[in-house]
Amino acid sequence: MKKLEKIASFLMIAMLLLPCGMQAQKKEKKEKKEKKSFVWELPALTENKDFDTYLLTCDTLYTRIQAYNDSIVYYKVVQSDTGQKDDAGQPLYQYAIVDDEGNARNTGRALLQYTDFILTGTNIALDCTNLTLLTTLATTALPSLGLNAFSYAKHLKAGPKIVGMGAKEIGEITRSCKTQAKAIRSLKKSSTNTGDNKDVVMISSQVPEGVEIIQKTQEEMDLLVNNAVKEDVGGADEIDDSIFD
Repeated sequence: MKKLEKIASFLMIAMLLLPCGMQAQKKEKKEKKEKKSFVWELPALTENKDFDTYLLTCDTLYTRIQAYNDSIVYYKVVQSDTGQKDDAGQPLYQYAIVDDEGNARNTGRALLQYTDFILTGTNIALDCTNLTLLTTLATTALPSLGLNAFSYAKHLKAGPKIVGMGAKEIGEITRSCKTQAKAIRSLKKSSTNTGDNKDVVMISSQVPEGVEIIQKTQEEMDLLVNNAVKEDVGGADEIDDSIFD
């Protein structure tokens, strides 16, 4: 009798734990599924105009999005306290921008790069909108592929995924570029530095918002500026500020 009671208790515990185990497995499978990134490969063309236009557009946009992501450069803002104050009694800070390797760079070059990133990203996003229409046309053309329709049907999922990449990834990048560009542009405009290094060093009482600021001692800043990358950049002053809005 006692043996039966033990078996019954064991079965009851097992039944209670089973749903928890199943939920844990489902969660683990879901996490694995979410981590799997989308990869596109161009299949053989079908000789159907609408479907092939769709496939080629998917291929072009996917390649452009990947290349765009790889080309992005984010600059960091460094700051040091000059120990001086402006006419309003506000502390004056020395600013510079540095690349991933910690080298001070020309502010005009950074603004031109951000402008290019924003415009390129906007164009890709617009082309992604066109892919939505092409996906519809390809779906309509699918039955005309005959026996190949089944194997090519899976490729219709690529369009919405690529459109999603354009909306999410490029949207995030362009927003970050705009935030950083506006901060650099504002510092550049408010800078009181008129020296030969004015394109590298900005002196202002402003404290930019929305960007990470790395603190430097004055000695560290001087060393950074003295070793700045020499760049002859023009055209930054003509950039339309509305691009960064």
